[in-house]
Amino acid sequence: MLKEKLIITKKAAYAAFFFNLFEMKTKLSYNELKMKMQYYCSYQERSHSEVLRKIKTYYPKHEEINSIISDLIKEDYLNETRFAKTFTRGKFNFKNWGKNRIKLELKKRNISEKNIELGLKEIDNKDYEKKFDDLFEYISSKHKNLGKLNRKKKVFDYLQYRLLLMLLIFLLTMDVAHYSILLIALSHYTMSFVFYVLSSIIFVFHVIFHLV
Repeated sequence: MLKEKLIITKKAAYAAFFFNLFEMKTKLSYNELKMKMQYYCSYQERSHSEVLRKIKTYYPKHEEINSIISDLIKEDYLNETRFAKTFTRGKFNFKNWGKNRIKLELKKRNISEKNIELGLKEIDNKDYEKKFDDLFEYISSKHKNLGKLNRKKKVFDYLQYRLLLMLLIFLLTMDVAHYSILLIALSHYTMSFVFYVLSSIIFVFHVIFHLV
């Protein structure tokens, strides 16, 4: 009997806690919610979709959502161009992400094509090439004790995961003879984007086929 009472009391305590938490969120005034969102945006750059999701956890009225988002933009707490640039720099410098992966992640956050383009411009081409070389040397030396084919596969998989440019990956992992053939072929089709894309796809599958 005592055990049953304790269980009921415990359930009641949990119910009261979550009810109070729910009530606390739903009873926020417009200004209180706006201040919370200002703080939310002030210590880290946010996308519109992030802020929208956060606001909705407080169950405001529909018109309040639009008004708060609008105010945050006007007061410069929310700026998607700035977010795209900051996101790109951070993921490139600290996570070693390539442009393709950064672009995909920005799209997931509903960032516009224009802002994605502006964000990717934060990566200097020379820095991008150096990052690629550094990652290539790092993973290659890490698996230096493996056989040639296994080491190539490790390098390819590591760089592919970060979605760096697929053709660059292939150029660094292919044999010298194949590299020469590729250069000759591309010299005859420098204006053909379709050939470039198809060549990249064919060469990638070629590498996978011979390395697996």
